[in-house]
Amino acid sequence: MINKIIGKITSIFPKDINTDDIIPAWTLQESTDRNYFKKYAFDNYDKDFVFRCKKDENNIIVAGKNFGCGSSREQAVYALQENDIKVIIALSYPDIFYRNCLNNGLPAIIVDDIQDLIIKKKIIVDFDKKITICKKCKQEI
Repeated sequence: MINKIIGKITSIFPKDINTDDIIPAWTLQESTDRNYFKKYAFDNYDKDFVFRCKKDENNIIVAGKNFGCGSSREQAVYALQENDIKVIIALSYPDIFYRNCLNNGLPAIIVDDIQDLIIKKKIIVDFDKKITICKKCKQEI
């Protein structure tokens, strides 16, 4: 079991990002291959998402309340994982999306405040000690 993830915040989303924002509905019947959904992640919402994720290997998403609302599509989690999203940090998640993350091994962390979490900030998620914002991290991503 992984106890620590070191990554960089590459995307920050507002509240109420739904699964259709994460992966367009039309893609669901096109394939059962998890990797297929990679190139369509946030296709209708954030055209630069896939490009930003290609720059780093350990990407972290930060979001407001209710991240992953809408349908129960598991492909939304696949689209995130295939873009090297290692952790989602949000104010809250709908139960079904949260469960899909856990079932597929994508940590979905709930926090009380995201105000200090900014783009390009290096983060250590230590599952024993909680989240640490790196100021002078010596560990390389």
